[in-house]
Amino acid sequence: MKENLNKYIGKVHEYQGAGDTCDCLNLVQQFYKDHGYEQDFDDGRPRPATYDEYIKHEPTRLIRYLLKHFAVTENPDELEYGDVILVLVDGDPHVGVYVGEGKALAMEIPVIYGKSKSTIYRARYWKPFFRAGFKRRK
Repeated sequence: MKENLNKYIGKVHEYQGAGDTCDCLNLVQQFYKDHGYEQDFDDGRPRPATYDEYIKHEPTRLIRYLLKHFAVTENPDELEYGDVILVLVDGDPHVGVYVGEGKALAMEIPVIYGKSKSTIYRARYWKPFFRAGFKRRK
């Protein structure tokens, strides 16, 4: 039986949003929390106040977390339901969740703050930008 992912679709982009707003990391965190997965993407340090500060001072912080807590794959065909994907669009890194059948739950890219929404992408849209997959350790 396929999972109904509608509750994750249509959330408006807002850095560190909550509820009906979120950024790409918040979207992944919510998915993981709802599914009871142990990773919470919290490295013990507060996130920078703005996305610009995050990119300027800590662009590899999330990558370090992912490398520590997940197994890496460079082959998108090895992804399983719930694995994290990393895409790079116009130099900006974004994460999403692989939800099977070649689809990924992610924020619309390129991001337009306050306008972009979370959506389900088919493989032809996200695979060209795929940089790495992070497989859950079960």
